[in-house]
Amino acid sequence: GGTSSLWYDRFTQGVKARMGQDVRKDLALSTRLWIEVLKFCDDRARHGRGFDDSANWIIAGFYFAVTYVVALRGPEGFMFEISLMRQHKELRNELVWLPIMGKLKGDDNLGVYHLRSVPIFSSGVNILARRNWLLTVHERAGRNVGPAICDSRGVLMKSQKMNENLWIALKHIFESGNARKLFLAAVKEKDSIRKMIQISRSPRRSGESRALAEGVPVDDRETVCRWSKKERAKGKSPNEPLQLGYAQQSLLDNCFR
Repeated sequence: GGTSSLWYDRFTQGVKARMGQDVRKDLALSTRLWIEVLKFCDDRARHGRGFDDSANWIIAGFYFAVTYVVALRGPEGFMFEISLMRQHKELRNELVWLPIMGKLKGDDNLGVYHLRSVPIFSSGVNILARRNWLLTVHERAGRNVGPAICDSRGVLMKSQKMNENLWIALKHIFESGNARKLFLAAVKEKDSIRKMIQISRSPRRSGESRALAEGVPVDDRETVCRWSKKERAKGKSPNEPLQLGYAQQSLLDNCFR
């Protein structure tokens, strides 16, 4: 009958979503759950099936850690470039510099956006160590230039592959008994992970949620995410406070602490 058709099923899902009866995709993850994801990546890296497999999980661990702590959206996490990261390998003002390079919406040319992070967070997330592991992997592979988030050929990794890495980790954690309680109640079964959690916005929502919960000042959050404000503005001047618009971002290190 009509109510059993694929069209009707999709129609009812759309109605539920618009009426607020459905959970939106790209759910945020708690800090404890991200830590479990990073532990999984580290374990796979140590026991990988050869260099390429271990490298994949080291790269994934860096990507997940940085997109979470700096509240990046999925595409922004792929903008790290090997030679640029090597140029900024030393700590500056006791911060790890994490430059991303890319062409955001509204930009006429490639731009470099200087993100920073404390070396180690109170949660135990060690950005300095993960950045160094990432560069070591590329050094061993003989890669001095090119995308830092790449596959075994040195080609920019596909978003689908990074999603698969995240889903593999989360499904393993979901099946690990007590760790299941770390998931939001909306994630009721393993198969729902693919539908509700993706790299496109889950890390960004996780980072923003953590910042709000910790009471991080609005100006600090907007300084950290300033490159995204420009993307939303589509090349026009971002709608931001006058003092932030005139400030030299490279002198705002304390906002990244």
